[in-house]
Amino acid sequence: MGNHGGKREGAGREPKWDILTKVKIGQECEVMQKKEELKTFKTNVLKEFPDLNYLWDNASQIDVKHRKGWLLSEDGEQHQFDVQEELVTLNLIEENPSSQNRLFKISKKAPKGTRKAICKTIAEKYSLNEQQVDNIWQFYRRFERATETTT
Repeated sequence: MGNHGGKREGAGREPKWDILTKVKIGQECEVMQKKEELKTFKTNVLKEFPDLNYLWDNASQIDVKHRKGWLLSEDGEQHQFDVQEELVTLNLIEENPSSQNRLFKISKKAPKGTRKAICKTIAEKYSLNEQQVDNIWQFYRRFERATETTT
C-alpha cells in the first residue's frame, strides 16, 4: 500500500526554466518597473514644484561637455544654491503634525498598462509569451519576499 501516490524519484514534469533564468527575467522586469516609477515620480515632482522644473530646464540647456565647468562658475554655484533651497522647502513638514513630508506624498505609481508593456518587451527578448513572463515575474516577487523574511 505504501508505494502509491506521493512524490517519487523522477515523477512529475520537468521544469521549463531553471531558477537562475527565472531570477534573471524577474530582475529585468523589476528594473524596467522601477525606471517607469522613477520617470512618473520625476514628472509629478516637476508638475507640483514648478521652480524645480525651471531650474531643471536651465541646467538641461547647458551642453553636457561644458556642465562641469558651468557648475564651478558663478552661475553654476547660484544654480546649486537654488536647488538646495528648493530641496529644503520640499523637506519642510507642513503645519499639521500628522502630515508627511511633501515629497513623500507625490505618487510614483507607474501608468496603467506598464506591467503589460514590460511583459511584452521581455517576452519578445526571450522568445516567450506574455503570460509566461508574467508568471515568471510573479514567481520572482514571491521568491524575493521569501528571501527577505529568512534573512
